[in-house]
Amino acid sequence: METGTVRAAAATQASTPPRALLVAAFAAIYGIWGSTYLAIAVAVETLPPLLMVGVRFLAAGSVLMAWALLRGEAWPRRDAWLAATVQGLFVLGAYALVAWAEQRVASGASAVLAATSPLFVVLLDAQVRGRLTVMMGVVVGLVGVLLLASPWRSGSGVDPWGSLAILVSALLWGAGAARAKKAPVPGSALMGTAMELLTGSVVLLSLALVSGEPGVARAVDGRSLLAMAYLVVFGSVVAYTAFHWLLQVSSPSLVSTHAYVNPVIALGLGWTLHGEVVGGATVAAATLVLASVWMLAWATRRARETRGRQPCS
Repeated sequence: METGTVRAAAATQASTPPRALLVAAFAAIYGIWGSTYLAIAVAVETLPPLLMVGVRFLAAGSVLMAWALLRGEAWPRRDAWLAATVQGLFVLGAYALVAWAEQRVASGASAVLAATSPLFVVLLDAQVRGRLTVMMGVVVGLVGVLLLASPWRSGSGVDPWGSLAILVSALLWGAGAARAKKAPVPGSALMGTAMELLTGSVVLLSLALVSGEPGVARAVDGRSLLAMAYLVVFGSVVAYTAFHWLLQVSSPSLVSTHAYVNPVIALGLGWTLHGEVVGGATVAAATLVLASVWMLAWATRRARETRGRQPCS
């Protein structure tokens, strides 16, 4: 017994990742993903949005695909590529709308509006959307959105069309998340993500070509190119790698806390580095939206726990 306990303790200790590595990984999904909204705003100053998002994720998807193949994963089959294409349209369509909107909406406000995606996730989930806490969370989140993006509030500084585009982006993201649970892309999470980015980027680049965006891109400056390089290397490859690893070594509920931190970091960076105005209404709206996200996460977790305790019939 004593020897078995020692062995179990040794195995647990061996499987526990170094604390410094955990801190670095959480810093990546907190700080890097929080900074991507500012990087997008800088990138679309001279880069057309469809072209920027398409090139960004074509590069990131290629790196992730190479990584997956080097790990020994098999080349995906044709049906897997078809499933990934559909899923990629949800994901990259959401990113493309945010990039377009950030030509009109400040990066911090964009992050707050994008944080509403859990509202759409739960509204699309029939198992939890009827719960009182869920509906209260949805109402609180909508009040936050109206406070931030209300077109009737003079001097709000938030473009209504840009705000609507980000909300549609959040809806696409939520629909994609709901669909991924029912029809996951075959293969590992790493391979699935790489396929989604590659197929989605091809569609976006085709749309960019048809719309004539490459001609507009002739006036691109180094500042926008540097921002896009940051999005490719850090926003996509580094942060996603950290996220993928954390899902394996930490609890999903702890990993999901980045949803609360990213908008706060985006607001701070937009204010300090980009000269964006962060008034009392913006802070209040962000507080309401983040409170809504917390309520929805808590209600969803409770619903899953309740279903797990129900006896089998």
